[in-house]
Amino acid sequence: MAPASTLQTSIAQENRHITTKLQSNGFMLDMSDKRLGWLTPTDPHLPTETLREIFEKQGLIPAESALEQRRHFFESYQGTTLLKPDTTPEQGIFSGEDPDAHSDLQINYYHKTTASVYSFAKRDDFLKFCQQSALKEFLLKFFGEEPFLYTRKIIRYNLPGEEHSTAVHIDRTFLRDASPNLVSAWIPLGPATVEMGSLMYLEGSHTIGVDMEDDWKQVNRDLPHEEKINPYNVNMGEGGAIGKDASAIAEKYDRRWLVADYEPGDVILHTPYLIHSACQNQDANKTIRLSTDLRFQPASFYSETISQRWLNDWALGDNL
Repeated sequence: MAPASTLQTSIAQENRHITTKLQSNGFMLDMSDKRLGWLTPTDPHLPTETLREIFEKQGLIPAESALEQRRHFFESYQGTTLLKPDTTPEQGIFSGEDPDAHSDLQINYYHKTTASVYSFAKRDDFLKFCQQSALKEFLLKFFGEEPFLYTRKIIRYNLPGEEHSTAVHIDRTFLRDASPNLVSAWIPLGPATVEMGSLMYLEGSHTIGVDMEDDWKQVNRDLPHEEKINPYNVNMGEGGAIGKDASAIAEKYDRRWLVADYEPGDVILHTPYLIHSACQNQDANKTIRLSTDLRFQPASFYSETISQRWLNDWALGDNL
C-alpha cells in the first residue's frame, strides 16, 4: 500500500464557522481559506478496493464509541482537583486548578505522561478496546491479512489553557524499523472539536513525508544502526519534530491544514508519512481532549520488519 491518509467526521461542516483564533505551540494559525480547510468524510462500508484508493488519496475511518474508556480514565483521577466539581468523569471537564500537587498520581500541568496514564495503557479493558472487532475486521479487509497491533499504546490528554500542543511531525520518524506498510490509528476518547485541539493534517503531505525520510536516511547513513532509527539523533529536530510553527510549515509547502470535529468512536487511520500536528486546547467549556495512538501493520511482516522497541509497553523514559 502506498503512503496515504484517511480522515472522516460525521458532523456537517459546510455551515461550521470557527470563531476561536487557533494556536499551536504558541504560534497563531493562518485561518484563511488558503491555509485552513475541513477533512473529507469517508464511508467505512464502501468496497475495500474503494477504501484503499481513498486511503491513497485522502482518508479516515470510523469505529465504535469510546465514551466508556473516557469515563474509566477520568475515574482514576477522582479525589484530585483535575476535574471540575459536580461534573462526571465522562464529561472530563477541567477544574482550572493546577493538579501538580497530587504527587501520588504524579500529575503535572504541562507534562501529563504520568503514572496513572501509563497504568491505564496496560489495562485489560483498554487492550480489549484497542482490539475491538469492528476495528480489527476493518483492518483485516484493508490489509488483506491479519493486522498486528504494537504493544506500545499511547494515551494523551490535553488540558484547556496549555500553551503546548503536538508539534508538526511524521510518525515514520519514530518507527523507522517498522514495516513501511505501517498504519497509524488516532482515536479520540470522547469529543475532540477543533477548539479542543483535535489532530490536523497537512493536505496531501504524505509524499512530502516520504521525501523527508529519504533525505534523513541519507543524512543518517554513517550513523550506527541504533542511532539511524533514533528519532532524537544528532541530525533530527527538537523532539524528532519537523517544527512547532504550523503556519510557517503550511506556507513553506503551500498547503492547507485540514481540521475536523471528531465524535466519540471515530477512528482516524493514516500513513506514517502524513505530516500532522494539533492546536492548543482552547475549549470554552474547559473540556479535556483525551485520545490514544495505536500502530498496526500486516502480521506477515512480523518476522522481517518489526520495531522491537514498540513491542514493549509505553513507559516513562522509553525515548519514543
